[in-house]
Amino acid sequence: MAAAAGAAPARASFALRQAQAELTISRLTEERSLQNRERDALKRDLEMLRKTGGRAIQVGFPFLYVCAVALVALAVGYIIHP
Repeated sequence: MAAAAGAAPARASFALRQAQAELTISRLTEERSLQNRERDALKRDLEMLRKTGGRAIQVGFPFLYVCAVALVALAVGYIIHP
């Protein structure tokens, strides 16, 4: 009789662990599905950006050009300074 009494809690514990495992599996499956949808949406957005050009129009002067002009101006100013 003692063996039968010990088996009932073991079955309940197994059933509880099985239910928790099924819940975890379903949650992970749902998360994976959501991630796949987000990845597909990002791929579509990236493809759309590639098709439309996606490049911003440059406004102003490039930074390297400004630095080069500044260095030349400093050098000329130093040379012609009395």
